[in-house]
Amino acid sequence: MSRLDTIYQELQTQPAPVASGGGLRAKFGKLLGKREPAAGTAPVRGLYMWGGVGRGKTWLMDLFYQSLPGERKQRLHFHRFMLRVHEELTTLQGHSDPLEIVADRFKAETDVLCFDEFFVSDITDAMLFGRADESPVRPRHHPGGDLQYSAG
Repeated sequence: MSRLDTIYQELQTQPAPVASGGGLRAKFGKLLGKREPAAGTAPVRGLYMWGGVGRGKTWLMDLFYQSLPGERKQRLHFHRFMLRVHEELTTLQGHSDPLEIVADRFKAETDVLCFDEFFVSDITDAMLFGRADESPVRPRHHPGGDLQYSAG
C-alpha cells in the first residue's frame, strides 16, 4: 500500500510528460510509467503486484485508479489491451513501423495505464512487449501466495 501511495504522490508532483521523439521504446516506456523527469527528479516507476486469488490485488489497483485525478488514465484487462494492439497492427499493415504508430495513439490518450491480470502467455505478445523496452516493473515468482511487488 505504501508503494502505491508513493507512486500516487510522484504522479501528483511531477509535471506531465512532454511530447517528444525518441522512438518506440521512449513512447511505450513513458506510457508504462517511464516519464521524462524534470531536472533533478527521478522518473515515476510502475508497480507489479502478485498474489493468490482473493488477496486484494484488483481492489488495490481499483482504489489507486479511482484516486487519480483527471481523465488521462486507463484501467483495462491486459488481454483487452493486447487485443487492441493486435487489431490496430492489423489495420496498419504496410506501414514502416506500425507498433510505433500504436504507441503514439495510446500516448495521445493516456498518461497512466492500470492493467488487471497482467500475464503474457503468447509469444507474439512477449515479442511486442520486448520491443517496447524493458518493463518498468520486474515481475518475480513468489511462491506461497503473498502479495508482492517489484518496482524498477
